[in-house]
Parts: sequence; structure tokens; C-alpha cells
Amino acid sequence: MSVEQQTAQILREIHDTRAGGAPADRLVVDCCAAAGAVGTSLTWCAAGAAPLTIAATPGVGMTLEQLSFVVGESPQSSSVSTNRIILRPLLDDGRAEWAGFSPEALRLGVRAVFAFPLRLGAINLGVLTLYRAVPGSLSDEQLGSALAYTAAATALLLDSGSGSGSGSGSGSGEHPEDLPAVLEDPFALQAEVHQATGMLAVQLGIDLSAALSLIRAHAYSADASIDSIARSVVARRLFIT
Repeated sequence: MSVEQQTAQILREIHDTRAGGAPADRLVVDCCAAAGAVGTSLTWCAAGAAPLTIAATPGVGMTLEQLSFVVGESPQSSSVSTNRIILRPLLDDGRAEWAGFSPEALRLGVRAVFAFPLRLGAINLGVLTLYRAVPGSLSDEQLGSALAYTAAATALLLDSGSGSGSGSGSGSGEHPEDLPAVLEDPFALQAEVHQATGMLAVQLGIDLSAALSLIRAHAYSADASIDSIARSVVARRLFIT
């Protein structure tokens, strides 16, 4: 199964209201199991704003997410600042970085950590972080699953600011086949929003993060999906100021 197919399947499963709980909460729990991790967290980030925890697994995931916020140096912060995947198959490798984070993570039994940025072009929306109790790299299958969950998390965060409400678990039906159409193809969604963001940034002379915030705010105020707003911007049917 390709990453694209895995991503679509993940989105259908986490929006199945029969499972209970919010989609983001189900995403981190399912990702944790798929990666053989002991903790997983999903963090939203925006330029100039403090990180916001969207979801974290109980125990290790939530504890280290809170620690990351307090100390300000962590796999999450490194991934956000560099907009790159952070792979640390051996946390206790003698490196000086994350001096306020690593000792506590090791005390909790974490031996490897992996952080995946949620990217929309040059914009970093947040980070998905995995903690494992055994040292070593992710297997090819686990890495593929982590990338699929990262893509699903990106689509979830993109759509959560729109009026469609799919990111908050308020989908229109009780079954996974009722998943909002915008999330059936998350890669198409990202391409549309990326193009609209770039156009708006040029038109208004603002940076990409500010342009994306305007698109999401307009979607929310208009009670519309973010993809419909993006398509209208690209087609020049809608001018946001």
C-alpha cells in the first residue's frame, strides 16, 4: 500500500465516530501502535506563536510534550526550526543538544525519538513526534506508516480551521465512508492550499504563514471548507484582504 493510500485509510479510520474520541486523539494513539512507540504527540506551531498541543498519548507522550514547552529545546523545536525530519535512533548518544529534555526522556525510559514536520511547502504547521523504548531505527514499514500519519496529521490541521469542522471530529456521518471529501485526497488539498497561499502572499505583500492564517480565518468565518476557499482564491473568484 502506498503512502497516499495509507493516508486516506488513516483519515477514514480516525473520522469514524463509532470509535469515539476526537480524530486527533485517535491519530496519535493509532500512530503510536503502528510505530511501536511508547508515546506520540501532535503539536501545532505558527510563526511568532507558542506551540500548542493538539493531542498526545497519556503518560510519556503528554509528559514530554509538556516538558518540550517548558524547556524550549526538544526534538519538536528542532524539527520546527529546521523544517526537517529529526531521526535519533539512539537518544543517549552523547550529543549536547536538548540538555533540558533528554535526561528526563531517558528517565522515562525513552531510548529513541523521531520528529516529523507537518509541511505545506515552506510553511511548517507543526510536528508529529514518536518516542520508543528501544534504541534503533524505524523499520521501512514503520517509517512508511509514520510518513502516512504525518500526511494525515497535516491534512487534519489544515482542515481544522475551516467551517467544515472535520478536524474537530464533527463529521457529517457515523461511518468512515462519510469522511468529508476534502480529506479523501489530502495531497490534492495541500497542493490547492499551497497555491492559494502563495498567490495571496504575493497579492498582499505578506509572508506565507500570514497568508495561510487569512485563508483559514476566512474559511472559518464563512463556514466553508478550506479547499473551497483555496480554489476560489486560485480561480480569482475570491479576493481576501
